[in-house]
Amino acid sequence: MSFASGPDVQLRNGTLAHHHAGLLTRHGVLDVTIEARMLVVREPREADNCLRLRTWATAAAKQRHITRVDAEQFTAQFDEAVHNGRLT
Repeated sequence: MSFASGPDVQLRNGTLAHHHAGLLTRHGVLDVTIEARMLVVREPREADNCLRLRTWATAAAKQRHITRVDAEQFTAQFDEAVHNGRLT
């Protein structure tokens, strides 16, 4: 299954963070620092509150970017990863 256009399709301004540094420097901000952060979700009920990640595949299927079966597989894998403490 492929989510090549995932953030662009699923979230308004979903890829904006990738462009912030360039936008800031083009507008005169001189000292721009980028830090990568990892989000670790340990509680299953909190996983759906993080950008509503659990719903992305279903939304993509509704827009016919992926199949319903792929969406169901993603959701099952997502739930399993959260349950086993492997969602990062």
